[in-house]
Amino acid sequence: MAISTSVFVIAINNIVCNKLKITKNVTIFGILILSAIALWLIALIPYIGSIVSLVAVILGLGMITYYLLFKNKKAVVEEVKEN
Repeated sequence: MAISTSVFVIAINNIVCNKLKITKNVTIFGILILSAIALWLIALIPYIGSIVSLVAVILGLGMITYYLLFKNKKAVVEEVKEN
């Protein structure tokens, strides 16, 4: 569960940095820390926190599963298009 939540936080961080057009690595790392702290603080709220944590875990596991299942298919599709 910790890995899937971390993947979710990294994905949210990438979305926020792309929307705000942030490119400096130090700033991106700072926002990553802030978004992880924000998710942790939301998780401390009694009823809402458990729902948000569950959603974060499910989405994180979905991202990991999607990557594992489809990482090789992209290379195959690109190879077929070249031929």
